[in-house]
Amino acid sequence: MKKGIRNWSLLLLFLLAGTFAKAQDANTTAESDDKAKDGATSIYEQWHDPQRFRLPPAVNQLLTDEVSPAISRDGKTLIFQSNRGKGWKGYGLYMTTRDDNGKWTTPTPLESINSKGSDSTVITGPFLSYDGLSLFFSSNMEDTKGGMDLYVATRQSKDGEFGDPTNLGDVNTADYQGFPTVSADGNRLYYMQRAEGAENEEGGDSEAGTEEAESKKSKKQKVWCYTAMVSKRSAENTWSAGEEVEGAMNEDCSKAFRIMPDGETMFYTSMREGAKMQGHTKGIRADAKDFDLFMSQMAEGSESWGDPLAADFANHLSAEGYVSIAPDDGAHTVMYFDADMNASREIFWTLVPPGFAPRKVMMARGNVEDSITTEPVYTIMKFENLTRPSLGYDRYNDEETGKFSTVITEGNKYQVSINHEDYLPYTFM
Repeated sequence: MKKGIRNWSLLLLFLLAGTFAKAQDANTTAESDDKAKDGATSIYEQWHDPQRFRLPPAVNQLLTDEVSPAISRDGKTLIFQSNRGKGWKGYGLYMTTRDDNGKWTTPTPLESINSKGSDSTVITGPFLSYDGLSLFFSSNMEDTKGGMDLYVATRQSKDGEFGDPTNLGDVNTADYQGFPTVSADGNRLYYMQRAEGAENEEGGDSEAGTEEAESKKSKKQKVWCYTAMVSKRSAENTWSAGEEVEGAMNEDCSKAFRIMPDGETMFYTSMREGAKMQGHTKGIRADAKDFDLFMSQMAEGSESWGDPLAADFANHLSAEGYVSIAPDDGAHTVMYFDADMNASREIFWTLVPPGFAPRKVMMARGNVEDSITTEPVYTIMKFENLTRPSLGYDRYNDEETGKFSTVITEGNKYQVSINHEDYLPYTFM
């Protein structure tokens, strides 16, 4: 006779999550639908004179690049790449925190990562996982398969130091892989890829290295175009080979693809037409056709991405890129990004209008145990997203404690199934 599984704590958590999602469905206005139905115009009419703000000089150092901000979920820790102290040849990662008065502290280098390699080693595109324990980035360290590979470094607590970086394996190829971002549930890895020898927008041959380093070589600033890629994590915690993302971002000259915490919203930067609707905005470089920020949402029931909207609440006449949003940072949605200020790149923040803000997410935790002995049961679990089936995944719980955690997005319906050969099947929504 098969035994039973008890999972009351998990069931309670998901009932609470379901109530939260239903309340959202009942109270939500047409904000989400407006993105697709009405386009950007109606949204901008309700969002007057948006402002963007530079981070202080402690972060934006004079005549150095500060690029690719990665904000923690609570908005109190910011990691970014910079060439401060390295010249234009090398980039490393730096971290700053907000003190009790809301001021950003002087950034400190992440030496456990920056110390790997030589002065010319390029370390770029940091991304902090939703739980704050994993830092993803790209680099040309000695064990790369090509010019740039994707890496991860982990730590035991949010206040701890990151350990040695690890190459992400099969997702990396001989081509350029850079600037990774990961969905809040940790199961999808998005990044940008460029084939070595590929042509840029002006027809020249690409070179190894980063776009920032390459841009300093010529006043003409060659334009490098990239492909948005996605890799999926297996139940054994390995990453699959990358696949091209289905969407307009791969039909234009685009880069800096950043998945938001809800796993359904993506910001990226592109030379696509349709941006800079605010003609009155005073910019820095009025002479250039440049990259602007766009937002796209994943369509329900498929893996394709919808038509992009220009994020003109952040677009000025400079080139913007690399968006990061803190999901738990107060009532308003705050977005961090970088912009080309001619002499260097700097980090800015701005508030996000409702029509562009990603959905809220929440952490759900539980444990699987024997209904009689209350001993933990180690098993594989199937998490199904009934609203967006393509976002489902399988995952093992903790072998010693039986505990697990996952992230759910407001407005979506979920189902969890447990099948163990020694126990009766267990499924709930």
